[in-house]
Amino acid sequence: MRKLACIALLFCCTMAFAQGAIGPALALFPVVVRFITKVFHIGGPSNPKGVPTTQMTPGITLEIADAKVYAAQQPCQNWTWAAAVESIIAPYSVPLTQDDMVTRVEGGSVCKDQSPNFERMSRALSGNLYLEDGHKITLEARNVTGAPTVIDDILLSMKNNHPLILFWKGHAYLLKGVVYNELIISTNGARVFEIQELKLLDPAPNKPEEREVSFLRDRDDADQIDGVMDVQVKPEDGQSWIHPETEYQKNHTSPAERPVGVTPSITP
Repeated sequence: MRKLACIALLFCCTMAFAQGAIGPALALFPVVVRFITKVFHIGGPSNPKGVPTTQMTPGITLEIADAKVYAAQQPCQNWTWAAAVESIIAPYSVPLTQDDMVTRVEGGSVCKDQSPNFERMSRALSGNLYLEDGHKITLEARNVTGAPTVIDDILLSMKNNHPLILFWKGHAYLLKGVVYNELIISTNGARVFEIQELKLLDPAPNKPEEREVSFLRDRDDADQIDGVMDVQVKPEDGQSWIHPETEYQKNHTSPAERPVGVTPSITP
């Protein structure tokens, strides 16, 4: 009420003064407008004090530059999963073939139009792998069902050049990169990530140039993402034969140099 009374008084004084001199009244009009604007906070800052703001950095890309996917040996959905897994474990010289994985999950080398469920795939992969020369490794498979809501692990995997497996409409793809927006909240500096694109490699096409696929947030349906799987290879020896710079590697025969035909076994 006090603000309204002041405004009325100022307005009346201006109009009374205007009766004697139009010019001075017009000169005072902007002053009255600024006074009213200040009282009622009209045209002030769009973000009042205390209200958090966000700063966005769009289009950040993380991608494994040399990522490649092995071709599925059979034109079947359940073999795309085996091909994607082979693509992850092959650099570690793990002699586990697509046929080995399909046989363990399906009970035989069969062709199906959908990938196995996550529990069966994880159980078939996870465990100790013993090689003929005594090396021992552990395979560990973990999965998240549905579209990932927390993407920190995905970003960390891409930074570490470690591909993941994305299941989209029953089909397995090698996840090799992401494009995302980063938002920083002003009040506490918290960071929020929004994925815009998932860069994928499809094991199904015969031609390598046809394997590049993208899931786009604005185009595709996230509800059609079945889940994400991570496959880790962990050495159990005192020194890791996975890394060529170690003394263990120098003094022992690597898996790649072993005779063809050595069959590994996996124990849970």
